[in-house]
Amino acid sequence: MNAWIKTQLHAIQRLDYHDFDLINAGQWPTLIKLLSSFLLTLSIIFTSHLLLINTAKKEQIKAKEEQQRLLTNYQQQSSKAVNLTAYQEEIQAIEKALSDLLSALPSENEVPRLLDDIQQQANLNQLELLALKLQPPEIKALYIQLPFEIKVKGDFYQLTRFISGISHFNQLVTLHNFNLLPNAEKTKGLTLTIDAKTYRYNHQSNLVIEDKQ
Repeated sequence: MNAWIKTQLHAIQRLDYHDFDLINAGQWPTLIKLLSSFLLTLSIIFTSHLLLINTAKKEQIKAKEEQQRLLTNYQQQSSKAVNLTAYQEEIQAIEKALSDLLSALPSENEVPRLLDDIQQQANLNQLELLALKLQPPEIKALYIQLPFEIKVKGDFYQLTRFISGISHFNQLVTLHNFNLLPNAEKTKGLTLTIDAKTYRYNHQSNLVIEDKQ
């Protein structure tokens, strides 16, 4: 063994630096070949290890980013789920309020009945109904406004009861421009002229709701 090592060392000493060219690698002493193979193997192992570490680090960073994204998404969805019941209750309340409002709007077929109710309210309070004139409708974005004129004659208390009765109708009726004048000297009482308005849902609007039955 010592003789082999001495032989190899002697062969190495005889090498010129030009002999270390890879082209002449086949003529290198065995010891040089073994050392070169060992160093090459170490280099390959070290390089592979570095590549594996870098790849693992990149995958770890990517996994952490994905974990954070999933956690953020979970928190957002969890927040929505927690508030879902409140949102649903709010929507139901809005839908109910809208339904209640629509139920107070007379349909096209109910407008004549509304006029009859006003006539009946005047009779109930012993008023003389001088005029009940339906005016041309005014079309708005979500509803149709139906104005009409009311003119009645009677005493003050009869007129106040008449107005109160209209305000308690199931259908929505708004009263505007009250004009109260005394009758002629030979006629007792007062004459009241009112611009009244009722409203009907505009089915041509883009608001999606169920039709009132």
